[in-house]
Amino acid sequence: MPTTQPYRLLIVSGNRSVTDRFVRLLQVFDSIELISSVTTAQDGVMTVREARPDVVLLDVSLPDMDGIQLTDIIHRDNPEIQVIILAKEKLGDVVLNAMRSGASDFITYEVALEELRLAVHRAGELAVAEKKKRGSYEQGREYVEEEEKVEKKGKVITVYSPKGGTGVTTLAVNLAAALQGTETTVALIDGDLQYGDVGLLLNEVPSLSILDLVSRIYELDTAMVEDVMVLHKTSGIHILTAPPRPEFAEKVSEAHFTTILDHLRQIFDYIIINTSVFITESCLAALEAADLVVLIATQEIANVRNIHSFLIIWENLGKSKDRLVLVVNRYVAKRNINPEKIGERLTLPVAAVIPEDELVFRSINLGIPFMINEKASQPAQLILDLAKHLRSELE
Repeated sequence: MPTTQPYRLLIVSGNRSVTDRFVRLLQVFDSIELISSVTTAQDGVMTVREARPDVVLLDVSLPDMDGIQLTDIIHRDNPEIQVIILAKEKLGDVVLNAMRSGASDFITYEVALEELRLAVHRAGELAVAEKKKRGSYEQGREYVEEEEKVEKKGKVITVYSPKGGTGVTTLAVNLAAALQGTETTVALIDGDLQYGDVGLLLNEVPSLSILDLVSRIYELDTAMVEDVMVLHKTSGIHILTAPPRPEFAEKVSEAHFTTILDHLRQIFDYIIINTSVFITESCLAALEAADLVVLIATQEIANVRNIHSFLIIWENLGKSKDRLVLVVNRYVAKRNINPEKIGERLTLPVAAVIPEDELVFRSINLGIPFMINEKASQPAQLILDLAKHLRSELE
């Protein structure tokens, strides 16, 4: 829920031309108040202590201290104040070090006006939320009261495989399209936060992502969640994409992911989650929250072995196999390992067998799910059967 006051911002840069450019840009926005600009890290620390800004635009190169070091100092002493690092160009190691030191974002000197606005707003919203959480927000700032929570109704289906290259994303996207209907609503979350391709497979490149919800995690409401998601008009699916850059993945914790899922349950009938191979915090949250886990196997010994190891982890977590739905994907009849052997080895019944088909690869390259443009095909019909099976299990 947004504050009624502008976000208070401090610029710290020893480069006069950089400072002048950002001062000019920021004058465009009524929602951002530039409280001061200083040229050294020492002055920056003093101004932060006295003025308590919401956001600091901090140059990575300062005359008296490295900007990454100053970010660490600000974040350590004032965790509610958000730092956006400025640099001439985006170098991978610099960006990663900035994020590790506590920076909320990273932009270049030549950042576009709209990108600057979004970055400051994301940081400002997070700062206000953190101040509110800590009870240190300023008097005079007004907040809308949190909506009363409604009873959860949506069912979570997590699509997972402990080995890459099994078609997790493709199956998640097409399963979401199969479940979407005139009487059912579907949300598709890209839980592969570093290298998720959900947007690519649907030919969508949204400007907002799950990171925009994380920055306002203590203020989430239904309208905010829907505003961040993008509607895929052809299928009717609502998509929540992964962060725009891989290094931002670590900003989404298990608690963040769980909170967002709780809100999505209140809006949608089904929530489909695409996951990464590794059991990261977000992947664990997706598995924990799942009403059903679609577990994808292929006819590879390594894949079957990895699933067997995953099942041991699953049982050690106290989870029931009844929540697992085994699917053999990319099936080729000539191969020695058949679905029956896979089911026997894993002591799980095979719920569906999806054959390898050229149209699947074609649909990926086109960015159009085969459930949309090849609905009469065998793979599409098998996905529809799987969707019907999942509905039955959930009921």
